[in-house]
Amino acid sequence: MRCYFSVGQLIRLMIPFCLVLSVFGTNDVHSAQMDVQIQDVKFIDANHGWVLWTLTNPDGSLNFQLAYTIDNGKSWTDHSLSLFETGDIASFAEKAEMGWFNSQSGWISIKQTRGFYFSIGTLFTTSDRGENWQRFTLPVADKTYFSDPKNGWIRTPAG
Repeated sequence: MRCYFSVGQLIRLMIPFCLVLSVFGTNDVHSAQMDVQIQDVKFIDANHGWVLWTLTNPDGSLNFQLAYTIDNGKSWTDHSLSLFETGDIASFAEKAEMGWFNSQSGWISIKQTRGFYFSIGTLFTTSDRGENWQRFTLPVADKTYFSDPKNGWIRTPAG
């Protein structure tokens, strides 16, 4: 599915990032000294969408943030996700992706920063629009797919 955004929708999509910057005491995007990275954007229909982004901590670990809209991006609700405890090795992530089945049930797959011989990750699932998350270990973390909330598979780096 392809999503096309108007300029107004993109501006509204960036509002959570401006809020994050103001929390850190700056209104000047150019002077902000933090690494904000959009990890994934998903819409399941014209009204319901999510943005998953990360803020990099000084130690290199990531804080995950999630924003969602139920009105085609006119307004956004965002919150910090408490997916990892401080110092958890899994919080040192290379990339993250997400998927949603409906307005309540979805998943986030996080690929840890990898070494030459491994590619592991963590899977989180929710059934309450992201308020609470259940954690699972992924033996391989290249690409995650789900056909429904209970059945999914992962693709290895070799294909």
